[in-house]
Amino acid sequence: MLKRLCNHVSPFTHNVVTDIVKKSSSNEIASSYAHVLAKQILADLPLIPTGHLVYNLTQQIQFGLLDSVCPLEDVKNHWQECLDVAGQYLKDMGIWCEAK
Repeated sequence: MLKRLCNHVSPFTHNVVTDIVKKSSSNEIASSYAHVLAKQILADLPLIPTGHLVYNLTQQIQFGLLDSVCPLEDVKNHWQECLDVAGQYLKDMGIWCEAK
């Protein structure tokens, strides 16, 4: 009788994925982290996260928008301050204004 293994990954696929991860540069990893962080920030702000807005905020995070608050690795411990900085940036750019 044959036994079916669930979620089995072939050795070839495993090796391909391992090679991709090993070849990823630290810039690529930082870039993807900035993208995820931008999406999380926009999810906590009362804005619709369009592709352009996510890209713009990702670029600003990579350029050091949150460096005045904390290192990127410590953003979760300073979440409200990071939200305030990102919100102020979006207000300064005219992308977001709070209802009065």
